[in-house]
Amino acid sequence: MLGKKITAIALWAVMTIGVGVNVFSMNNSFIKASAEGTGGPFYLVGSMNGWSLENTDYELESIGGSLYQFVGTLAENTEFKLNTSTGWEGVLNYTHLSGSCKFDGVLEEVWYEQGGSGSGVWVTDHNIRAKGEIEMRLTYNSVTGAFTGEPDDTKRVWLDTTGLGWWENDSSTTAVGVYFWVSGGSLPCHWAGDDMTKDNANGLWYYDVYSSVTHVKFTRINKASRSEAFNQSIDVELPANPNTSKYVLSAETSGAEQVGGSVGFSPVAPTVVINFAATIDTQAEACSASSAEAAVGAYLCLPTYEQNAFNSYLFGTPAKTGAETLAYLVTYYGIGGESDPLSGNLLGIATSRDIAIILIVSAFGLASFVGLYLIIRKRKARQF
Repeated sequence: MLGKKITAIALWAVMTIGVGVNVFSMNNSFIKASAEGTGGPFYLVGSMNGWSLENTDYELESIGGSLYQFVGTLAENTEFKLNTSTGWEGVLNYTHLSGSCKFDGVLEEVWYEQGGSGSGVWVTDHNIRAKGEIEMRLTYNSVTGAFTGEPDDTKRVWLDTTGLGWWENDSSTTAVGVYFWVSGGSLPCHWAGDDMTKDNANGLWYYDVYSSVTHVKFTRINKASRSEAFNQSIDVELPANPNTSKYVLSAETSGAEQVGGSVGFSPVAPTVVINFAATIDTQAEACSASSAEAAVGAYLCLPTYEQNAFNSYLFGTPAKTGAETLAYLVTYYGIGGESDPLSGNLLGIATSRDIAIILIVSAFGLASFVGLYLIIRKRKARQF
Protein backbone atom coordinates (compact mmCIF):
# COMPACT_ATOMS: atom_id res chain seq x y z
CA MET A 1 0.00 0.00 0.00
CA LEU A 2 2.78 2.45 0.88
CA GLY A 3 4.64 1.34 -2.20
CA LYS A 4 1.62 2.20 -4.34
CA LYS A 5 1.46 5.69 -2.84
CA ILE A 6 5.14 6.45 -3.37
CA THR A 7 4.99 4.90 -6.84
CA ALA A 8 2.04 7.14 -7.71
CA ILE A 9 4.05 10.17 -6.59
CA ALA A 10 7.03 9.07 -8.64
CA LEU A 11 4.96 8.45 -11.78
CA TRP A 12 3.17 11.78 -11.42
CA ALA A 13 6.45 13.58 -10.85
CA VAL A 14 8.30 12.04 -13.80
CA MET A 15 5.42 12.74 -16.17
CA THR A 16 5.12 16.36 -15.01
CA ILE A 17 8.69 17.30 -14.12
CA GLY A 18 10.48 16.04 -17.19
CA VAL A 19 14.27 16.15 -17.16
CA GLY A 20 16.46 19.13 -16.31
CA VAL A 21 14.24 20.92 -13.78
CA ASN A 22 15.70 22.08 -10.47
CA VAL A 23 13.71 22.13 -7.25
CA PHE A 24 16.24 23.35 -4.68
CA SER A 25 19.47 23.79 -6.73
CA MET A 26 21.36 21.53 -4.33
CA ASN A 27 25.08 21.10 -4.88
CA ASN A 28 26.05 18.95 -1.89
CA SER A 29 27.23 15.35 -2.36
CA PHE A 30 24.72 12.53 -2.29
CA ILE A 31 24.11 11.04 1.16
CA LYS A 32 22.35 7.67 1.38
CA ALA A 33 19.48 7.77 3.86
CA SER A 34 18.96 4.93 6.24
CA ALA A 35 15.68 3.09 5.77
CA GLU A 36 15.81 1.51 9.21
CA GLY A 37 15.15 4.58 11.33
CA THR A 38 16.03 4.22 15.00
CA GLY A 39 15.44 1.13 17.11
CA GLY A 40 13.31 -1.84 16.24
CA PRO A 41 12.24 -4.33 15.25
CA PHE A 42 8.65 -3.58 16.23
CA TYR A 43 5.92 -6.05 15.33
CA LEU A 44 2.39 -7.17 16.06
CA VAL A 45 1.86 -10.23 18.19
CA GLY A 46 -1.56 -11.82 18.57
CA SER A 47 -4.08 -14.47 17.64
CA MET A 48 -2.86 -14.43 14.03
CA ASN A 49 0.54 -15.83 15.04
CA GLY A 50 -0.22 -17.78 18.20
CA TRP A 51 0.94 -14.89 20.43
CA SER A 52 4.54 -15.81 19.65
CA LEU A 53 7.13 -13.18 20.57
CA GLU A 54 9.54 -14.88 18.19
CA ASN A 55 7.24 -14.45 15.16
CA THR A 56 8.08 -11.25 13.27
CA ASP A 57 5.80 -11.82 10.26
CA TYR A 58 3.80 -8.73 11.14
CA GLU A 59 6.67 -6.30 11.53
CA LEU A 60 6.13 -2.55 11.28
CA GLU A 61 8.23 -0.98 8.56
CA SER A 62 10.25 2.20 8.89
CA ILE A 63 8.62 5.14 7.11
CA GLY A 64 11.16 7.75 8.17
CA GLY A 65 13.00 8.79 11.30
CA SER A 66 11.37 7.30 14.40
CA LEU A 67 8.10 6.37 12.65
CA TYR A 68 7.16 2.74 11.94
CA GLN A 69 3.95 1.57 10.31
CA PHE A 70 1.92 -1.53 9.57
CA VAL A 71 -0.71 -1.19 6.84
CA GLY A 72 -3.14 -4.04 6.37
CA THR A 73 -6.65 -5.38 6.69
CA LEU A 74 -7.40 -6.71 10.13
CA ALA A 75 -9.76 -9.69 10.00
CA GLU A 76 -12.75 -9.32 12.28
CA ASN A 77 -12.11 -10.49 15.87
CA THR A 78 -8.32 -10.58 15.45
CA GLU A 79 -6.71 -9.85 18.83
CA PHE A 80 -3.25 -8.35 19.06
CA LYS A 81 -0.74 -6.11 20.83
CA LEU A 82 2.39 -4.29 19.67
CA ASN A 83 5.75 -5.72 20.73
CA THR A 84 8.44 -3.05 21.09
CA SER A 85 11.18 -5.24 22.60
CA THR A 86 12.13 -8.89 23.02
CA GLY A 87 9.88 -9.56 26.01
CA TRP A 88 6.35 -8.98 27.28
CA GLU A 89 7.53 -5.98 29.30
CA GLY A 90 7.79 -4.01 26.05
CA VAL A 91 4.32 -4.87 24.73
CA LEU A 92 1.89 -2.00 24.11
CA ASN A 93 -1.84 -2.67 24.52
CA TYR A 94 -5.22 -0.98 24.24
CA THR A 95 -4.42 1.51 27.01
CA HIS A 96 -1.49 2.86 24.96
CA LEU A 97 -3.47 3.07 21.71
CA SER A 98 -4.91 6.32 20.33
CA GLY A 99 -6.37 7.42 17.00
CA SER A 100 -9.76 7.40 15.32
CA CYS A 101 -9.95 3.60 14.94
CA LYS A 102 -9.97 3.33 18.74
CA PHE A 103 -12.29 6.29 19.17
CA ASP A 104 -14.77 4.94 16.60
CA GLY A 105 -14.72 1.48 18.16
CA VAL A 106 -13.21 -0.32 15.16
CA LEU A 107 -10.43 -1.34 17.55
CA GLU A 108 -11.86 -2.29 20.94
CA GLU A 109 -10.61 -3.59 24.26
CA VAL A 110 -11.19 -7.29 24.97
CA TRP A 111 -13.06 -8.18 28.17
CA TYR A 112 -13.89 -11.69 29.36
CA GLU A 113 -15.58 -13.36 32.32
CA GLN A 114 -13.02 -14.59 34.81
CA GLY A 115 -13.70 -18.20 35.75
CA GLY A 116 -15.92 -18.79 32.73
CA SER A 117 -19.35 -17.80 31.48
CA GLY A 118 -21.79 -16.84 34.20
CA SER A 119 -19.23 -15.79 36.80
CA GLY A 120 -20.21 -12.15 36.43
CA VAL A 121 -16.64 -11.06 37.03
CA TRP A 122 -15.40 -9.23 33.95
CA VAL A 123 -11.67 -8.59 33.55
CA THR A 124 -9.33 -7.51 30.77
CA ASP A 125 -5.71 -8.03 29.80
CA HIS A 126 -6.04 -5.05 27.46
CA ASN A 127 -5.82 -6.99 24.20
CA ILE A 128 -6.84 -5.00 21.11
CA ARG A 129 -9.54 -6.58 18.96
CA ALA A 130 -10.58 -5.64 15.44
CA LYS A 131 -14.35 -5.23 15.63
CA GLY A 132 -14.75 -4.77 11.89
CA GLU A 133 -12.69 -5.68 8.83
CA ILE A 134 -11.17 -2.31 7.99
CA GLU A 135 -7.87 -1.56 6.27
CA MET A 136 -5.90 0.63 8.63
CA ARG A 137 -2.51 2.05 9.52
CA LEU A 138 -0.95 1.17 12.85
CA THR A 139 1.85 3.67 13.49
CA TYR A 140 4.44 3.65 16.27
CA ASN A 141 6.83 6.48 17.17
CA SER A 142 9.90 4.92 18.77
CA VAL A 143 10.93 8.24 20.34
CA THR A 144 7.65 9.49 21.82
CA GLY A 145 6.04 6.06 22.29
CA ALA A 146 2.87 7.18 20.50
CA PHE A 147 0.85 4.23 19.12
CA THR A 148 -2.04 5.13 16.80
CA GLY A 149 -4.62 3.36 14.69
CA GLU A 150 -6.09 5.20 11.71
CA PRO A 151 -8.09 4.06 8.66
CA ASP A 152 -5.86 3.85 5.58
CA ASP A 153 -8.42 4.73 2.90
CA THR A 154 -10.71 7.65 3.69
CA LYS A 155 -12.79 10.36 2.09
CA ARG A 156 -13.48 13.84 3.41
CA VAL A 157 -16.82 15.18 4.61
CA TRP A 158 -17.19 18.97 4.60
CA LEU A 159 -19.68 21.02 6.63
CA ASP A 160 -20.60 24.69 6.12
CA THR A 161 -22.15 26.37 9.17
CA THR A 162 -21.82 30.00 8.01
CA GLY A 163 -25.59 30.37 7.68
CA LEU A 164 -26.11 28.92 11.15
CA GLY A 165 -23.44 30.57 13.28
CA TRP A 166 -24.75 29.32 16.62
CA TRP A 167 -23.96 25.73 15.56
CA GLU A 168 -20.24 26.36 16.22
CA ASN A 169 -20.14 29.42 18.47
CA ASP A 170 -20.11 27.81 21.92
CA SER A 171 -16.88 25.81 21.85
CA SER A 172 -16.65 25.71 25.66
CA THR A 173 -19.66 23.41 25.99
CA THR A 174 -20.23 21.97 22.52
CA ALA A 175 -18.26 20.36 19.71
CA VAL A 176 -19.15 20.26 16.03
CA GLY A 177 -19.53 16.55 15.33
CA VAL A 178 -20.45 13.98 12.71
CA TYR A 179 -22.03 10.56 13.14
CA PHE A 180 -21.62 8.13 10.24
CA TRP A 181 -22.66 4.69 9.05
CA VAL A 182 -22.79 2.33 6.08
CA SER A 183 -26.15 1.69 4.42
CA GLY A 184 -27.12 -1.96 4.70
CA GLY A 185 -23.98 -2.76 6.67
CA SER A 186 -22.33 -2.11 9.96
CA LEU A 187 -19.52 0.23 10.85
CA PRO A 188 -18.85 1.13 14.47
CA CYS A 189 -19.37 4.77 15.34
CA HIS A 190 -20.58 5.90 18.73
CA TRP A 191 -23.34 8.44 19.17
CA ALA A 192 -23.15 11.49 19.12
CA GLY A 193 -20.28 11.11 16.67
CA ASP A 194 -16.69 12.31 16.33
CA ASP A 195 -15.39 15.87 16.59
CA MET A 196 -14.93 17.69 13.31
CA THR A 197 -12.00 20.08 12.68
CA LYS A 198 -12.20 23.63 11.33
CA ASP A 199 -10.07 24.22 8.24
CA ASN A 200 -9.36 27.93 8.10
CA ALA A 201 -8.12 27.84 4.52
CA ASN A 202 -11.55 26.74 3.26
CA GLY A 203 -13.60 28.16 6.16
CA LEU A 204 -15.29 24.79 6.62
CA TRP A 205 -15.49 21.95 9.13
CA TYR A 206 -14.25 18.52 8.04
CA TYR A 207 -13.83 14.90 9.08
CA ASP A 208 -12.24 11.99 7.21
CA VAL A 209 -14.57 8.99 7.24
CA TYR A 210 -13.92 5.43 6.09
CA SER A 211 -14.22 5.03 2.33
CA SER A 212 -17.21 2.69 2.75
CA VAL A 213 -19.35 5.23 4.66
CA THR A 214 -22.57 6.15 2.86
CA HIS A 215 -24.48 8.35 5.32
CA VAL A 216 -23.74 10.96 7.98
CA LYS A 217 -25.62 13.06 10.51
CA PHE A 218 -24.08 16.32 11.75
CA THR A 219 -24.31 17.02 15.47
CA ARG A 220 -23.61 19.55 18.22
CA ILE A 221 -22.01 17.29 20.81
CA ASN A 222 -22.49 17.98 24.51
CA LYS A 223 -18.92 18.06 25.85
CA ALA A 224 -20.14 17.30 29.37
CA SER A 225 -21.85 14.12 28.16
CA ARG A 226 -20.46 13.13 24.79
CA SER A 227 -23.13 10.53 24.07
CA GLU A 228 -25.65 13.38 23.90
CA ALA A 229 -26.26 15.91 21.13
CA PHE A 230 -27.85 19.30 21.71
CA ASN A 231 -28.77 19.46 18.02
CA GLN A 232 -28.54 17.23 14.98
CA SER A 233 -29.14 17.36 11.25
CA ILE A 234 -31.33 15.15 9.15
CA ASP A 235 -29.75 11.98 7.74
CA VAL A 236 -27.45 12.97 4.88
CA GLU A 237 -26.58 10.60 2.05
CA LEU A 238 -23.06 11.35 0.88
CA PRO A 239 -22.63 12.36 -2.77
CA ALA A 240 -20.48 10.28 -5.12
CA ASN A 241 -17.48 12.53 -4.45
CA PRO A 242 -17.83 14.17 -1.03
CA ASN A 243 -14.28 15.56 -1.30
CA THR A 244 -15.58 18.34 -3.56
CA SER A 245 -18.99 18.77 -1.95
CA LYS A 246 -19.98 20.60 1.21
CA TYR A 247 -23.16 20.20 3.24
CA VAL A 248 -24.62 23.65 3.96
CA LEU A 249 -26.77 23.83 7.08
CA SER A 250 -29.77 26.13 6.94
CA ALA A 251 -32.14 27.60 9.53
CA GLU A 252 -34.89 25.27 8.28
CA THR A 253 -35.84 22.32 10.44
CA SER A 254 -37.69 19.07 9.92
CA GLY A 255 -39.15 18.11 13.25
CA ALA A 256 -36.27 18.56 15.69
CA GLU A 257 -33.58 18.12 13.04
CA GLN A 258 -31.69 20.74 11.05
CA VAL A 259 -32.06 20.72 7.27
CA GLY A 260 -29.48 21.65 4.66
CA GLY A 261 -28.19 20.64 1.24
CA SER A 262 -25.08 19.42 -0.55
CA VAL A 263 -23.34 21.95 -2.79
CA GLY A 264 -20.38 21.31 -5.07
CA PHE A 265 -17.31 23.52 -4.59
CA SER A 266 -13.62 23.72 -5.44
CA PRO A 267 -11.62 23.43 -2.20
CA VAL A 268 -8.24 25.12 -1.88
CA ALA A 269 -5.29 23.39 -0.23
CA PRO A 270 -6.25 22.75 3.41
CA THR A 271 -4.34 24.31 6.30
CA VAL A 272 -2.63 21.03 7.20
CA VAL A 273 -1.18 20.75 3.69
CA ILE A 274 -0.05 24.38 3.66
CA ASN A 275 1.68 23.92 7.03
CA PHE A 276 3.30 20.65 5.95
CA ALA A 277 4.62 22.19 2.74
CA ALA A 278 6.10 25.06 4.78
CA THR A 279 8.38 22.56 6.52
CA ILE A 280 10.10 21.52 3.27
CA ASP A 281 9.83 24.57 1.02
CA THR A 282 13.47 25.68 1.34
CA GLN A 283 16.82 24.00 0.85
CA ALA A 284 17.73 24.53 4.52
CA GLU A 285 14.58 22.77 5.70
CA ALA A 286 14.41 19.83 3.29
CA CYS A 287 17.90 19.07 2.05
CA SER A 288 19.24 16.51 4.49
CA ALA A 289 18.73 12.78 4.71
CA SER A 290 16.94 13.04 8.06
CA SER A 291 14.65 15.85 6.87
CA ALA A 292 13.77 13.95 3.70
CA GLU A 293 12.94 10.81 5.68
CA ALA A 294 10.85 12.81 8.14
CA ALA A 295 8.94 14.42 5.26
CA VAL A 296 8.14 11.06 3.66
CA GLY A 297 7.06 9.67 7.04
CA ALA A 298 4.82 12.67 7.71
CA TYR A 299 3.27 12.34 4.25
CA LEU A 300 2.47 8.66 4.79
CA CYS A 301 0.65 9.55 8.01
CA LEU A 302 -1.63 12.10 6.31
CA PRO A 303 -5.24 11.13 5.52
CA THR A 304 -6.00 10.19 1.91
CA TYR A 305 -7.54 13.58 1.12
CA GLU A 306 -4.53 15.53 2.38
CA GLN A 307 -2.08 13.26 0.56
CA ASN A 308 -3.90 13.93 -2.71
CA ALA A 309 -4.12 17.66 -1.97
CA PHE A 310 -0.41 17.81 -1.20
CA ASN A 311 0.43 15.95 -4.43
CA SER A 312 -0.96 18.81 -6.52
CA TYR A 313 -0.12 21.73 -4.19
CA LEU A 314 2.38 24.21 -5.67
CA PHE A 315 5.01 25.72 -3.36
CA GLY A 316 8.66 26.74 -3.12
CA THR A 317 10.89 28.72 -5.51
CA PRO A 318 10.62 27.82 -8.30
CA ALA A 319 7.14 26.48 -7.55
CA LYS A 320 6.80 22.70 -7.79
CA THR A 321 4.03 20.35 -6.69
CA GLY A 322 4.23 18.30 -3.54
CA ALA A 323 4.44 15.15 -5.68
CA GLU A 324 7.44 16.56 -7.55
CA THR A 325 9.15 17.64 -4.35
CA LEU A 326 8.70 14.33 -2.56
CA ALA A 327 9.78 12.35 -5.63
CA TYR A 328 12.90 14.51 -5.76
CA LEU A 329 13.71 13.87 -2.10
CA VAL A 330 13.06 10.13 -2.40
CA THR A 331 15.25 9.95 -5.51
CA TYR A 332 18.05 12.19 -4.30
CA TYR A 333 18.42 10.51 -0.91
CA GLY A 334 17.54 6.99 -2.05
CA ILE A 335 15.00 6.59 0.73
CA GLY A 336 14.20 2.92 1.13
CA GLY A 337 16.62 2.00 -1.65
CA GLU A 338 18.62 -0.53 0.35
CA SER A 339 16.65 -3.42 -1.15
CA ASP A 340 17.76 -2.61 -4.69
CA PRO A 341 21.48 -2.08 -5.42
CA LEU A 342 20.72 -0.43 -8.75
CA SER A 343 19.04 2.49 -7.04
CA GLY A 344 22.01 2.99 -4.74
CA ASN A 345 24.50 2.68 -7.57
CA LEU A 346 22.65 5.09 -9.83
CA LEU A 347 21.82 7.66 -7.21
CA GLY A 348 25.12 7.31 -5.40
CA ILE A 349 27.01 8.99 -8.24
CA ALA A 350 24.50 11.78 -8.69
CA THR A 351 25.23 15.22 -7.28
CA SER A 352 21.93 16.78 -8.28
CA ARG A 353 18.37 15.70 -8.77
CA ASP A 354 18.63 16.48 -12.49
CA ILE A 355 21.43 13.96 -12.93
CA ALA A 356 19.61 11.36 -10.85
CA ILE A 357 16.47 11.61 -12.98
CA ILE A 358 18.49 11.61 -16.22
CA LEU A 359 20.46 8.53 -15.14
CA ILE A 360 17.40 6.55 -14.15
CA VAL A 361 15.23 7.46 -17.11
CA SER A 362 18.10 7.10 -19.61
CA ALA A 363 19.26 3.75 -18.26
CA PHE A 364 15.92 2.08 -17.70
CA GLY A 365 13.20 4.14 -19.36
CA LEU A 366 10.06 5.55 -17.76
CA ALA A 367 8.40 2.20 -17.08
CA SER A 368 11.49 0.88 -15.32
CA PHE A 369 11.73 4.05 -13.27
CA VAL A 370 8.24 3.43 -11.95
CA GLY A 371 9.17 -0.19 -11.32
CA LEU A 372 12.25 0.95 -9.44
CA TYR A 373 10.00 2.83 -7.04
CA LEU A 374 8.01 -0.35 -6.50
CA ILE A 375 11.23 -2.01 -5.40
CA ILE A 376 12.43 0.97 -3.38
CA ARG A 377 9.20 1.36 -1.41
CA LYS A 378 7.92 -2.20 -1.58
CA ARG A 379 5.04 -2.29 0.85
CA LYS A 380 2.06 -4.50 0.34
CA ALA A 381 -1.18 -4.37 2.28
CA ARG A 382 -1.36 -7.47 4.40
CA GLN A 383 -4.26 -9.43 5.77
CA PHE A 384 -4.47 -11.65 8.80
